[in-house]
Amino acid sequence: MMGPHMFEVIACSQTSQSLRLYKSEVVLVLGTDSITLDCNAQHWCHWSITDIRSYEHSTQHVSFAVGRRAHTGEGVFTFYTNEGCLIDKTLYTEIKNSQTNFEDWKGFFY
Repeated sequence: MMGPHMFEVIACSQTSQSLRLYKSEVVLVLGTDSITLDCNAQHWCHWSITDIRSYEHSTQHVSFAVGRRAHTGEGVFTFYTNEGCLIDKTLYTEIKNSQTNFEDWKGFFY
């Protein structure tokens, strides 16, 4: 059993926090409104957005996208929201389990 992986998330609200994900293949990115993915072709860019959810955080309505990457290794992620906010992330992880399910960990964020 793998321990929690720490992912640094920088949101469009200019807040930042560490989120513990129990599946190493999943990343969650906070942002305002819809999120689409633009990836760095120098690394790998085949991502599958598995879910998009939203919830109320304080007085701000926040959306988040859940994605799964297709290849192992180091990657630089660039996320855009429809408000033009740019989110840059660098991840260092190893994928140990390809059977990632959003339902497995979504409760952690609520």
